[in-house]
Amino acid sequence: MSVTVALLLLRSAYLGTAEAASAPPLGTAVTFAVLGGTTVTNTGATLVTGNLGTSPGPAVTGFPPGVVVPPSTINAANAVSLQAQTDVTTAYNNLAGQACNVDLTGQDLGGLTLTPGVYCFPSTAAQLTGIVTLNAQNNANAVFVFQIGSTLTTATGASVNIIGGGSACNVYWQVGSATTLGTGTAFKGNVLSDTSISVTMGASISPGRAFARSGAVTLDTNSVSLAGCEAATPTPLPATQTVVAATQTFVAPTLTLVAATQTAFAATQTAIAPTPTRTTTPAVSCADDKLRPTGTLTGTGTDNLGHKFIRMTARDTGSGIATIVVTKTINAVTIVDGFVPGTTQPVLVTSTKINPAMTSIVELRITDRCGNFVLADPVLTLLSLDKVKALSQAFKNIPPEEHFVTVTNGAPGLKRLELVVNGIPFVLDNLKNNEVRALNVQTAMNKKSNRVKLIGSGKKGAAAFIIISDSAMEQPAALSEFIRAETQSATDNFTWGDLKDVK
Repeated sequence: MSVTVALLLLRSAYLGTAEAASAPPLGTAVTFAVLGGTTVTNTGATLVTGNLGTSPGPAVTGFPPGVVVPPSTINAANAVSLQAQTDVTTAYNNLAGQACNVDLTGQDLGGLTLTPGVYCFPSTAAQLTGIVTLNAQNNANAVFVFQIGSTLTTATGASVNIIGGGSACNVYWQVGSATTLGTGTAFKGNVLSDTSISVTMGASISPGRAFARSGAVTLDTNSVSLAGCEAATPTPLPATQTVVAATQTFVAPTLTLVAATQTAFAATQTAIAPTPTRTTTPAVSCADDKLRPTGTLTGTGTDNLGHKFIRMTARDTGSGIATIVVTKTINAVTIVDGFVPGTTQPVLVTSTKINPAMTSIVELRITDRCGNFVLADPVLTLLSLDKVKALSQAFKNIPPEEHFVTVTNGAPGLKRLELVVNGIPFVLDNLKNNEVRALNVQTAMNKKSNRVKLIGSGKKGAAAFIIISDSAMEQPAALSEFIRAETQSATDNFTWGDLKDVK
């Protein structure tokens, strides 16, 4: 016997006025991704997209190995960072002065679904364990403000999820003391901390900013990016709104929130008061879930220091990606940014030193929120020569559907690439610098588990990125993107086959 249980939650009516959350003016700080009061320190292969600076303190350390993506720059205790810090103080005070709509004292943000508004922890700390969802309700200019009287701390693997057409650029965290983002946290929005900000290993703020007014910003193998947030702040909603009663219905077992009634009049705007709701299960049924994630090479190149780099993405057109795990690597260190379901997000692949005549390889395991997983395409390799003779790399256990090989040649690039698929040779000859070629080797992929051997030749220093996938990959014709992955230790072992010189 099946039993359907209905739970009706009727919140008491409230009629009055509430000030809408508004985005503060960031002034010159709008171009900064990271700004510290005393220092900015970094450990590991951190990537900062946006200006980085300190003021009044002068110390910036750990860049390199960290990278500030050009054309953004480092501004240590100069006139630019001084003005930016002044503008951060103005924005901080603006946020602190906004009227609170909902007091969340004593609540963990994890599991809450929030609508636009001002949320406060007037004199206490805020904690995020799990996922907080911000629903913009189909308003691209919706603003979320969090006023936190003490510290902001996130647990390992916590994340901020934005739905309903909203933008992380319009999310503001005004923190009364220190902010600590736990390992692997996928954070979003602008963090303005009165003292310090610590972004622990593998955590990301993307998109968003990390501004510490009087203390240090400490980074450790992170991604902080304001990409898409460089524009001016959005036009705020009217200063007052008439708030009417909101009736919310929850139906078991999915506990899906049914939309509340909203009424509009010619001269009066009415809205639902921002009310946190706790979500216990995904809105999409896992029984109907169709996981279709793919991995795609979107950029390769070198920076002005000669480092080789790559960027991969994974996308899911099903119910939404929950996690990405790098399951196999050789000569590479990876950073995985947090994911917004249904979108494309980056997987940053970096390493610490150049060692020609080695291959960088990355394999990703993508898991959706229903627990389904796949190994993402493509198999990605960088074949780089340190002397004028052929270099070989073998791959085992490739499924038959992975029958497209795409080559993005470097500058200098390979002159010749031979692919031996289950003993059958295919040759790409007379390769040109920066040339992209795709080859279909389906006729030779006649086994459940196939073997592909790559043999490249060219001048010393020649290199090419090679992708093995289930479709011809679109790649840039020139190696000019901005994420790096340098080859490193020559002693690594890899289960798909060890790299060796061909005599």
